[in-house]
Amino acid sequence: MFHRIIIIISLLTCNFSAQAIQVKQIYEAEVEVKDQETEQRAEAIQQAFEKVLIKVTGLHQSEIKNILNNEMNLADQYVQQFKYRLEEKLPEEEIPNENNKNKVIAVEIDNNKEQTAPLNDNAENSETTEPQLVTHYYLWVKFYEESVTRLLKKYSLPVWGKIRPLTLIWLAMDEF
Repeated sequence: MFHRIIIIISLLTCNFSAQAIQVKQIYEAEVEVKDQETEQRAEAIQQAFEKVLIKVTGLHQSEIKNILNNEMNLADQYVQQFKYRLEEKLPEEEIPNENNKNKVIAVEIDNNKEQTAPLNDNAENSETTEPQLVTHYYLWVKFYEESVTRLLKKYSLPVWGKIRPLTLIWLAMDEF
Protein backbone atom coordinates (compact mmCIF):
# COMPACT_ATOMS: atom_id res chain seq x y z
CA MET A 1 0.00 0.00 0.00
CA PHE A 2 2.82 2.35 0.90
CA HIS A 3 4.43 1.73 -2.52
CA ARG A 4 1.25 2.74 -4.30
CA ILE A 5 1.08 6.02 -2.40
CA ILE A 6 4.72 6.77 -3.26
CA ILE A 7 4.11 6.01 -6.93
CA ILE A 8 0.96 8.12 -7.07
CA ILE A 9 2.64 11.08 -5.34
CA SER A 10 5.68 10.87 -7.60
CA LEU A 11 3.48 10.72 -10.71
CA LEU A 12 1.44 13.71 -9.57
CA THR A 13 4.49 15.82 -8.74
CA CYS A 14 6.40 15.05 -11.94
CA ASN A 15 6.34 17.68 -14.59
CA PHE A 16 5.32 15.82 -17.70
CA SER A 17 5.92 17.77 -20.83
CA ALA A 18 4.69 15.88 -23.80
CA GLN A 19 7.12 16.06 -26.65
CA ALA A 20 6.06 15.15 -30.12
CA ILE A 21 7.60 15.25 -33.54
CA GLN A 22 6.02 15.69 -36.91
CA VAL A 23 6.83 12.70 -39.07
CA LYS A 24 7.46 13.69 -42.65
CA GLN A 25 7.27 11.59 -45.77
CA ILE A 26 4.90 9.03 -44.25
CA TYR A 27 3.38 8.27 -47.64
CA GLU A 28 6.76 7.84 -49.33
CA ALA A 29 9.15 4.89 -49.51
CA GLU A 30 12.30 3.91 -51.34
CA VAL A 31 13.18 0.40 -52.50
CA GLU A 32 16.30 -0.96 -54.17
CA VAL A 33 15.72 -2.40 -57.66
CA LYS A 34 17.96 -4.29 -60.11
CA ASP A 35 17.11 -2.11 -63.08
CA GLN A 36 14.44 0.19 -64.49
CA GLU A 37 12.39 -2.50 -66.23
CA THR A 38 8.59 -2.49 -65.90
CA GLU A 39 8.44 -5.82 -64.03
CA GLN A 40 11.00 -4.61 -61.49
CA ARG A 41 9.08 -1.37 -61.03
CA ALA A 42 5.77 -3.15 -60.41
CA GLU A 43 7.33 -5.38 -57.75
CA ALA A 44 9.15 -2.45 -56.14
CA ILE A 45 5.94 -0.38 -56.01
CA GLN A 46 4.28 -3.20 -54.08
CA GLN A 47 7.20 -3.32 -51.66
CA ALA A 48 7.11 0.46 -51.22
CA PHE A 49 3.33 0.33 -50.70
CA GLU A 50 3.80 -2.25 -47.97
CA LYS A 51 6.41 -0.05 -46.26
CA VAL A 52 4.06 2.93 -46.36
CA LEU A 53 1.14 0.91 -44.97
CA ILE A 54 3.31 -0.23 -42.07
CA LYS A 55 4.36 3.38 -41.34
CA VAL A 56 0.80 4.69 -41.57
CA THR A 57 -0.94 1.95 -39.55
CA GLY A 58 1.78 0.84 -37.15
CA LEU A 59 0.82 -2.76 -37.87
CA HIS A 60 3.26 -5.61 -38.43
CA GLN A 61 4.13 -6.69 -41.98
CA SER A 62 2.30 -10.04 -41.65
CA GLU A 63 -0.89 -8.29 -40.49
CA ILE A 64 -0.78 -5.95 -43.47
CA LYS A 65 -0.28 -8.86 -45.89
CA ASN A 66 -3.13 -10.89 -44.36
CA ILE A 67 -5.65 -8.06 -44.41
CA LEU A 68 -4.68 -6.23 -47.60
CA ASN A 69 -3.33 -9.08 -49.72
CA ASN A 70 -5.66 -8.34 -52.66
CA GLU A 71 -5.02 -4.61 -52.47
CA MET A 72 -1.25 -5.10 -52.66
CA ASN A 73 -1.64 -6.15 -56.31
CA LEU A 74 -3.35 -2.81 -56.99
CA ALA A 75 -0.57 -0.72 -55.40
CA ASP A 76 0.16 1.13 -58.65
CA GLN A 77 -3.33 2.70 -58.49
CA TYR A 78 -2.28 4.58 -55.35
CA VAL A 79 0.96 5.97 -56.81
CA GLN A 80 1.11 9.74 -57.04
CA GLN A 81 4.71 10.00 -58.22
CA PHE A 82 7.84 7.88 -58.61
CA LYS A 83 11.43 8.40 -59.67
CA TYR A 84 14.65 6.45 -59.86
CA ARG A 85 17.82 7.30 -58.00
CA LEU A 86 21.25 6.04 -58.98
CA GLU A 87 23.97 5.47 -56.41
CA GLU A 88 27.47 4.16 -56.94
CA LYS A 89 29.08 2.33 -54.03
CA LEU A 90 32.10 0.23 -53.33
CA PRO A 91 31.35 -3.50 -53.40
CA GLU A 92 30.74 -4.97 -49.93
CA GLU A 93 34.10 -6.77 -49.90
CA GLU A 94 35.92 -3.46 -50.54
CA ILE A 95 34.37 -1.69 -47.54
CA PRO A 96 36.58 -2.00 -44.47
CA ASN A 97 34.94 -3.95 -41.66
CA GLU A 98 35.93 -6.18 -38.75
CA ASN A 99 36.73 -9.13 -41.04
CA ASN A 100 38.95 -7.37 -43.54
CA LYS A 101 40.29 -4.32 -41.68
CA ASN A 102 43.79 -5.82 -41.31
CA LYS A 103 44.21 -6.58 -45.00
CA VAL A 104 42.81 -3.51 -46.68
CA ILE A 105 45.63 -1.67 -48.41
CA ALA A 106 49.40 -1.83 -48.74
CA VAL A 107 51.13 1.42 -49.69
CA GLU A 108 54.32 1.53 -51.75
CA ILE A 109 56.19 4.78 -52.11
CA ASP A 110 58.34 4.92 -55.23
CA ASN A 111 59.79 8.14 -56.67
CA ASN A 112 57.50 10.25 -54.51
CA LYS A 113 54.41 8.52 -55.94
CA GLU A 114 52.03 6.64 -53.71
CA GLN A 115 50.59 3.45 -55.14
CA THR A 116 47.96 1.42 -53.37
CA ALA A 117 47.20 -2.24 -53.85
CA PRO A 118 45.21 -4.86 -52.01
CA LEU A 119 47.31 -6.58 -49.38
CA ASN A 120 47.49 -10.29 -50.15
CA ASP A 121 49.95 -13.17 -50.22
CA ASN A 122 51.01 -12.40 -53.80
CA ALA A 123 51.72 -8.72 -53.20
CA GLU A 124 54.72 -8.72 -55.53
CA ASN A 125 52.59 -10.02 -58.43
CA SER A 126 49.54 -7.83 -57.91
CA GLU A 127 48.90 -4.82 -60.08
CA THR A 128 47.65 -1.54 -58.72
CA THR A 129 43.95 -1.20 -59.50
CA GLU A 130 41.28 1.15 -58.33
CA PRO A 131 38.26 -0.51 -56.74
CA GLN A 132 35.34 -0.72 -59.15
CA LEU A 133 32.17 1.04 -58.09
CA VAL A 134 28.92 -0.91 -58.22
CA THR A 135 25.78 0.84 -59.44
CA HIS A 136 22.64 0.56 -57.31
CA TYR A 137 19.21 1.69 -58.49
CA TYR A 138 16.53 2.86 -56.06
CA LEU A 139 12.89 3.51 -56.81
CA TRP A 140 11.32 6.28 -54.71
CA VAL A 141 7.52 6.19 -54.64
CA LYS A 142 5.02 8.67 -53.22
CA PHE A 143 1.44 7.51 -52.71
CA TYR A 144 -1.78 9.56 -52.59
CA GLU A 145 -2.46 10.27 -48.92
CA GLU A 146 -6.24 10.53 -49.32
CA SER A 147 -6.53 7.28 -51.28
CA VAL A 148 -4.39 5.31 -48.85
CA THR A 149 -6.34 6.69 -45.87
CA ARG A 150 -9.63 5.77 -47.56
CA LEU A 151 -8.36 2.24 -48.18
CA LEU A 152 -7.32 1.80 -44.55
CA LYS A 153 -10.64 3.11 -43.24
CA LYS A 154 -12.48 0.75 -45.61
CA TYR A 155 -10.78 -2.17 -43.82
CA SER A 156 -11.15 -0.51 -40.37
CA LEU A 157 -7.39 -0.27 -39.92
CA PRO A 158 -5.75 2.38 -37.71
CA VAL A 159 -4.33 5.51 -39.29
CA TRP A 160 -1.57 7.22 -37.34
CA GLY A 161 -1.31 10.95 -37.69
CA LYS A 162 1.76 12.89 -38.64
CA ILE A 163 2.27 14.12 -35.07
CA ARG A 164 3.70 11.26 -33.02
CA PRO A 165 5.13 11.03 -29.53
CA LEU A 166 8.87 11.36 -29.30
CA THR A 167 9.01 8.97 -26.37
CA LEU A 168 6.65 6.16 -25.56
CA ILE A 169 6.58 4.68 -22.09
CA TRP A 170 4.80 1.51 -21.14
CA LEU A 171 4.30 1.23 -17.43
CA ALA A 172 3.08 -2.11 -16.10
CA MET A 173 2.52 -3.07 -12.50
CA ASP A 174 2.03 -6.58 -11.19
CA GLU A 175 -0.05 -7.15 -8.10
CA PHE A 176 0.53 -10.24 -6.04
